[in-house]
Amino acid sequence: ELDFGEEDVEFADRSQLKALVNQIEAKLSSLINSFQLGNALKQGVATVIMGKPNAGKSTLLNALLNDNRAIVSEIPGTTRDVIEDRVIIEGIEFRLIDTAGVRETQDVIEAEGVSRTLAAAQKAQLLIYLFDLTEESVADATAYVADLGLPEQTQFLIIGNKVDLIPPVEGVEMGSSMGINIGSASTSTGIGMSIGPMVTNHLNICAQSGEGLTELRQRMVDAVHMLSSVSPDQTLISNVRHLNALQQAYASLKEVQQGLESGLTGDLLTIDIRRVLHFIGEITGEITTDEVLGNIFGKFCIGK
Repeated sequence: ELDFGEEDVEFADRSQLKALVNQIEAKLSSLINSFQLGNALKQGVATVIMGKPNAGKSTLLNALLNDNRAIVSEIPGTTRDVIEDRVIIEGIEFRLIDTAGVRETQDVIEAEGVSRTLAAAQKAQLLIYLFDLTEESVADATAYVADLGLPEQTQFLIIGNKVDLIPPVEGVEMGSSMGINIGSASTSTGIGMSIGPMVTNHLNICAQSGEGLTELRQRMVDAVHMLSSVSPDQTLISNVRHLNALQQAYASLKEVQQGLESGLTGDLLTIDIRRVLHFIGEITGEITTDEVLGNIFGKFCIGK
């Protein structure tokens, strides 16, 4: 089309080009959306265990790790700082983060711990809010999490602990869900709030005895899969450089689509098409920048 432009000959089929561009856009969009999950799987899913003092957070951390990692005491406020360790569940690495209990306090050190807890919650990819069933209701726990103002993509689980201290209710199996839908920060909870797409239901456990932990582990895995809409067999993006290149390729592709819709001439369309190819080439290795070469030599010790 470009070679014979003077003769007004159009060899390129615009309808086929539009279909191809739309197909590539869908692929790029899927890859970009996969980054959150891909990066989480690469770095470990940041999983914050949060709740009021003496809710059993450190006991839960130890139970999930199968190790006495954190000091456990009946004295409220034992944990003053963030404690982090890692565990692999069904091939997924979780960075478990035990935090100080959240409450109003005049103790300067404990107040700093609470501040760090709230900061960690905002950065969490998965938040486990643990509450004492003898002290707090499901509705109160759900309302507290909703008021945290978590980022929309944050997944969370509301877990009732010390179920062994609650008298059994006829017709309700202990450790089962109690019908409160939770998810990430906008699903209706039935109590006048909007808190995100549903992940699972509230679960009762006993961190000390291990009751309900198998179900909790499964729900943690399910929550990770909710971080992205990609299918299990789909390619995942975990490299920030790849993400940036894909985003720029996607932006250029949108320019191509707009040009096709407005009837832009082929020579102008070519500019945006070449930009798409350039940014994809940065991933495939056809385009190599000095920055990429510097990273290769710096990180992989080539030539040393």
